[in-house]
Amino acid sequence: MNVRSPLPGLNGDVLDSLVREATSAFVTIRPKLDQEDKDKNIYVRLFQISRDGGYKGLIEHAKFAVFEGVRLDYVQIRCAETYSYEKAIRLAKFYKRDQRIRSSFETDYDRTQEQYGGAFLTECHVPQLSPNPVMLLPSISGIGEKEDEAIGLRIMQRMPWRADSRYIGDVRRISKNALAEWLLAQ
Repeated sequence: MNVRSPLPGLNGDVLDSLVREATSAFVTIRPKLDQEDKDKNIYVRLFQISRDGGYKGLIEHAKFAVFEGVRLDYVQIRCAETYSYEKAIRLAKFYKRDQRIRSSFETDYDRTQEQYGGAFLTECHVPQLSPNPVMLLPSISGIGEKEDEAIGLRIMQRMPWRADSRYIGDVRRISKNALAEWLLAQ
């Protein structure tokens, strides 16, 4: 089950596919989670970022909670919602300074300030948004940061947007995320 908010840009079948892929990835990864994370929910956001970067160039196209098979915990999901936004803003700020940045794992994040990995950038062709390729920034939060990233990578791999394999490859190399490798093979 999921809870979603309608936003401009993506709608109908495309948004339904995005929710389905996020739910599928979450259900697939759940058996691999630590016991404390198995009952948690995730929050998914999808932004488009302008080529010159920066958080002022972010357009949010989707945001929703996924709690398939677990009870919706409003406190936990509100925290995940906040973290997913913070990751996206932080990554956008770093991308504005250095357009080689691909992942929130490359930013100077600080766990003592409740900053985590789990967001990344990729170029995609999304006809509903533009006839030209666009930069998308998925940001997932709610379980561990490597798990969040793995779910985001799986979503981008499975959507019909032709995510640029160079960007996805960069993200995979940066985080050395074995769980993402496993999930992408499922």
